Amino acid sequence: MRFIDGLVEWCSDLVKIYRTNEVRGLEKVFDLVIFALMIAAISQLLQFFFWGRRDRAPKWFVETYVFVAIVVLICFLFWPNRLSGVSAFVACYLLASTLVVLFNVLFLTKLSFIGPVASNERTLLLFLLNIAQAVLTFAILYRLTLPNLTAWEAIFKSLLVFGTIGYPPVGPTLSSGSKSQPTSSSSPCSCLSLLAGWETNEKRGVVARGAGSTIAELNVKLHG
Repeated sequence: MRFIDGLVEWCSDLVKIYRTNEVRGLEKVFDLVIFALMIAAISQLLQFFFWGRRDRAPKWFVETYVFVAIVVLICFLFWPNRLSGVSAFVACYLLASTLVVLFNVLFLTKLSFIGPVASNERTLLLFLLNIAQAVLTFAILYRLTLPNLTAWEAIFKSLLVFGTIGYPPVGPTLSSGSKSQPTSSSSPCSCLSLLAGWETNEKRGVVARGAGSTIAELNVKLHG
């Protein structure tokens, strides 16, 4: 019963985290939460089903899982509308499980009963692949939200957002119900503009043009 063995080990480690004196306070609460969430990660479930305990999993398992996840995300990126709901759910689920695993590596490997990572260099390379997963995930969401984007444009926009040097074009304003063309801006508050809605920007433009025309009329009256 490999699954039962893995589940028993997971429960035992959860109890050890609760009872240990190696961490305390808020950090212990956070460690308990992120370790408990591991039960929902697909990598953890695969380990339970195929090998059971953590020490029985082969060394190539993590790398294989990460590469397969990237291939799945690439497929959803180039064909997002075939199964739009499934692609969005899978992409977000893989990203969330990746974050949970990263938190476990960062916070729990210092515990004596968990143990350190096998190699810091290997961990760094896997982290770079996790970054690629995050970029692909947001590229998929951009393509689903903005269907006019191609796959390569979505990747490029996702990289710009990841580097905080840009953002993707926006679709039609929901409140107006009319179709509008995507626009771009070089404002340093671009992210706030996206959150506030593009209708606000349009209203600001109208106010600015009105203020400009009023100033022009005053100049004519003063110098005319």
